[in-house]
Amino acid sequence: MSDDMNKWRTELEAYRQSLIHEMTLPESQLKFKMKHIGLQDLILQGDIPDSLSGLVERVMRAGDKEITAADIFGDTTDLTMVAEMYATVIKACVVHPPIADKPDEDHLGISEIPFADREFIFNWANEEAAALSSFRGDTEGSSDNPGRDGETVRPSAE
Repeated sequence: MSDDMNKWRTELEAYRQSLIHEMTLPESQLKFKMKHIGLQDLILQGDIPDSLSGLVERVMRAGDKEITAADIFGDTTDLTMVAEMYATVIKACVVHPPIADKPDEDHLGISEIPFADREFIFNWANEEAAALSSFRGDTEGSSDNPGRDGETVRPSAE
């Protein structure tokens, strides 16, 4: 095998390992290895269940606007939908231990992960999007929020 191919394999392995983050979940204290995923990744992989297609459409329309639970689920939060969304994200971002819908000898079942840990994983997987909200800061004066009572309007040039 050529030195170039060996170098490529080494670089590829280093890149793949850089994507993996090891952490201890707050509720169960289980150690997980995870990688960040995005909504677009889930869509491209075909991992969005049909029942969440309306949710995906709402999130995609929001663009880079900070999304709240009310934006996602409307006025009434359907815990079944939340649990399904969490499960979809968990199965996509958890590298180890192996995760499945139902537990077996080789897989940790979604139902075996405490809800607080599921929420933690979901929030961790979405932290890059959440980080943008502090970067954007106060949007007063933006096209989405034109300001109050002219406070953000510059005086006319004289």
